[in-house]
Amino acid sequence: MPIVLQQQLSASVSICIWQIAETEAFFMENYQLNSIDLLDIQNIKLESRRLEKWACRAALGALVGSNTIDVTYTSNGQPLHSKGFISFSHTKNFALVAWSVHPIGIDIEKITPRILNLKHKFMNPQESIHFDPKSPKDITLIWSAKEAIYKWYAKGELDFSEDMIISKNPLKALFKKEIDISLYQMEYQDFMIVIATKY
Repeated sequence: MPIVLQQQLSASVSICIWQIAETEAFFMENYQLNSIDLLDIQNIKLESRRLEKWACRAALGALVGSNTIDVTYTSNGQPLHSKGFISFSHTKNFALVAWSVHPIGIDIEKITPRILNLKHKFMNPQESIHFDPKSPKDITLIWSAKEAIYKWYAKGELDFSEDMIISKNPLKALFKKEIDISLYQMEYQDFMIVIATKY
């Protein structure tokens, strides 16, 4: 069971990172999903994407202490679990889940210089005060924070440049110019991880 990190970040937030090394057969033999969630995963064409979804469920199972994983989704695509709020993120070889008693969002992104070519789409001029616009790590942190906030909000229709302004020391976000969002940031290997919550 390749759990590479399981951590309680605060009284109400815990996360689990799962390094994907299993086959679909392993997950199907060891985890029970509800019929709708199972069918949704089985209908994904790419095997790598199916494995990412399965690994997210396995990581959630580690956090809630059960191999029976009952995930449902809101009309906006936000995942729900009976034991609390959850957020999933996955990338090549890794799946990540955050669990909380409050709404939460999480994102994992590989730190790469390619992000610098996209910063004009999401970076606010105010963020240049706090972050180095030439640093792939800083820009990935901004992007990952905004992705996590987008998942926390779970209602779509956000302007990534104007509706979310990231600052650091301490790391936090101003959401829609009126709500403070707490951000937890960590790095694993060459990946950036950010968790967003209001609490």
